[in-house]
Amino acid sequence: MDSSGEEGEEYNYQDGSGDDDDGNNTTGSGEEEEEYSYSDGEDGGGPSISIPPPSSSSSLVDGYKIIDADELRATMSALVEDISSVLAIHSCAAAALLRHYSWNKEAVIDSFCTDPEKAKEKAGIASFVLELQTTKKGKICGICRDEVPASELVAVGCDHFFCRACFTQYLNSKVNEGMGCPLTRCPEYKCPEVVTENVFRALVPGPALATYLRYNLKSFVDMSNSLRWCPGRGCDYVAMGNSNLRSCLCKCGVLFCFRCGEEAHVPASCDDMVTWAEKCKNESETANWILANTRKCPKCMTRIEKNQVGRLPATLPPSLPTYTKWLQL
Repeated sequence: MDSSGEEGEEYNYQDGSGDDDDGNNTTGSGEEEEEYSYSDGEDGGGPSISIPPPSSSSSLVDGYKIIDADELRATMSALVEDISSVLAIHSCAAAALLRHYSWNKEAVIDSFCTDPEKAKEKAGIASFVLELQTTKKGKICGICRDEVPASELVAVGCDHFFCRACFTQYLNSKVNEGMGCPLTRCPEYKCPEVVTENVFRALVPGPALATYLRYNLKSFVDMSNSLRWCPGRGCDYVAMGNSNLRSCLCKCGVLFCFRCGEEAHVPASCDDMVTWAEKCKNESETANWILANTRKCPKCMTRIEKNQVGRLPATLPPSLPTYTKWLQL
């Protein structure tokens, strides 16, 4: 014990950074920690490397990070605002462009800088207006075909006017249809103009608007190559990474493949897993047919099929004495 104490004091004197807590440890553990730190100081000769604390939910771990709904919403908003600032367009128009190009920032900027008008036309915002378009005289509503006063007519910039009640009902029906509501277009037949978020906010009531925003957020994940929903039951966490990523461990404990969203299957590829699933399905169907159309021989337990209904051979094979008892099986 005395020799250990002398060694510890000698080390503290040479290092210049002695710690009283280390001296209170047992001799064995103290020697291990001191020898490890001492060897680093002797061999390195350069600046020491500090080990960072455990990473939070917003930091990258193994090339990906797990984020919740609030972080996801902030990520989408930051991307939209970035495109809006770079291209000098409204955030609703920027969101429509990003959605058309599968939320690929580089593709949006490249297409817009090459031909802005063509990029807007492809995204369905060629006639984008921030405020609902109005008219000074009454017209016939394009949905109910009734004569409507000018104060009740609105359009999304394409000069196709509808009464406010019909337009609201149309948008509500699109929200009720489900996931496709962020891609809603003008009610006019073959009109390519997209109904952007600002129009939904102006016409759709609170509950339906909340549903629209939820679908909008979900489409952000579904259309992006760098995001993947956790497949765990009832889990709302999202993994953020790149296409080269394989397995992700969610906070809910589910380990899944980032590429296909199925259960983790390393080292098998996603294509191999698809082939395996089809094989298992086919084998399962075969097994179901066998169970439904065959019966076990009570003697040899071999499954047999009655493929000659009502007809039995005159001479039975000696190895199958129970062949004639099919109806009793």
